[in-house]
Amino acid sequence: MIIIRLLLLGLTGLATVAIAAEPAVNDALLLRSLKRFPAADKNRDGRLTREEWQEFQQGRRLRDEMTEEEARVPGASTDRRPRVVPTQAELPYGPLPEQRLNLWIAPSAKPTPLIVHFHGGGFIQGSKQATIDQTLREKLAAGGVSYASVQYRFQSKDFPLPQVLRGIARSVQYLRHTARDWNLDPTRVAAFGSSAGAAASAWLGLRDDLADPHHADPVLRQSSRVQAVWAISVAATMDVWEWPKYNPMFTEKMIPAWIARWGYDPKTDPTAPDTVAWRREVHFPRWASADDAPMVIVNEHFADNVAHNPQSSQALYEVCRATGLDVALYMREIVHNLDQMPDPFDWMIGRLKK
Repeated sequence: MIIIRLLLLGLTGLATVAIAAEPAVNDALLLRSLKRFPAADKNRDGRLTREEWQEFQQGRRLRDEMTEEEARVPGASTDRRPRVVPTQAELPYGPLPEQRLNLWIAPSAKPTPLIVHFHGGGFIQGSKQATIDQTLREKLAAGGVSYASVQYRFQSKDFPLPQVLRGIARSVQYLRHTARDWNLDPTRVAAFGSSAGAAASAWLGLRDDLADPHHADPVLRQSSRVQAVWAISVAATMDVWEWPKYNPMFTEKMIPAWIARWGYDPKTDPTAPDTVAWRREVHFPRWASADDAPMVIVNEHFADNVAHNPQSSQALYEVCRATGLDVALYMREIVHNLDQMPDPFDWMIGRLKK
């Protein structure tokens, strides 16, 4: 009995030592983390708390998820055969240096429909396609459809998201304005993309037409509407203050860090008149109606994804479906029907040729 008691006392002592040492170990880890990642010290007081470290790690996870998402874009980099360079490269569609697009023109005796790709990256990073793979080129040529990939100016406090989206709309308006130059059919345009590119495509498909027939700029007299949308990992809205309603992985505590990453003041008042106008412009449910472009929403992610949560994509689908819009949803989670998803380019080409 004495031996057993001594063993128990020894084990208790070891546990006490372990418990006492845990904060010290954690502090040491936080010190090392602060040295490696000084940006994690959110309040810049020279001391990294567990809360700050967790928030920083979650932000890194968001960035990793966004980077991973762009690799999922169809035709981006899967074909090992020679790449196909644009027929027309670096076409300026607006006055800003970032407003450039690449265009692959399908050989045809008559004007061709057009698919427009918008890249992802949270509207703060990413780039247009410089080439496309041979498989995609052959599919487009067989369908008699041309293809464009658009670069756009990123958002900041001096160039907020509504202006970014207006610039993106201008790329479509430019392609319509110059349609004769490139043998394009301005009445048949599809938009697609992933993440931010999906948001841009959905916004174009849902938003009321931006055409101003009396504008001094002839480009802006053209329609901004598209005739089909393929949206990969799209959020229910780009109003970040609304995200917690649709995305169970995104909490209200994450909003200041997210809008700061977008270049805005993290203390922005969401009820200020300018902010309310900003939010209304980028809130997709506000624009949805039965006469909008047919849309396919795709989300291949699992339920724990923060940046591209499947429930957020499903919420946009439900909003669109409730209006009577022609919309389909393909997801790994919830509906479990990815195996039924059509080829995105076959679907877009088919829609444009109806």
